[in-house]
Order: sequence, then structure tokens, then C-alpha cells
Amino acid sequence: KKKINIPSQLAVLGFDNTSFCDYTIPPLSSFAEDVSGITKALLKLTKDKLTEENTDRQYLFQPIFTPREST
Repeated sequence: KKKINIPSQLAVLGFDNTSFCDYTIPPLSSFAEDVSGITKALLKLTKDKLTEENTDRQYLFQPIFTPREST
């Protein structure tokens, strides 16, 4: 085993910001998807499709960063 100090020698990030991130040593910084924004966009697209409105659009969602001690 190498003695690597996190975060001073190596920053570590997670993805999906699960509750597990709070229980690692050190607690894991993580990114998560904007589930609320994605859900709202999906509902709007579904409504527009059902009412035959234009659904030809793109969405860009910013990930949500939760900093903890691993960065």
C-alpha cells in the first residue's frame, strides 16, 4: 500500500452523490444530475408531444457539485 494523502496529494470525486459519499474517509466530493430539471423538461416535452407542439429542442443541464473533504 502506498501512503497517499487525500486530498493534499490526490483529489477524488464521486458521481451521483449517493449517501455513501458521507460515510467514506474522507467524505467524498461528488457530482449529481439535476433530476428535478430533467423531470420538468421531460414532462414539458411529453405534454408538447401530446398536443403536437414543436418538440425539436435541446436542453443542457448543469451537474450539481457537492464539495466534501476529498477535494
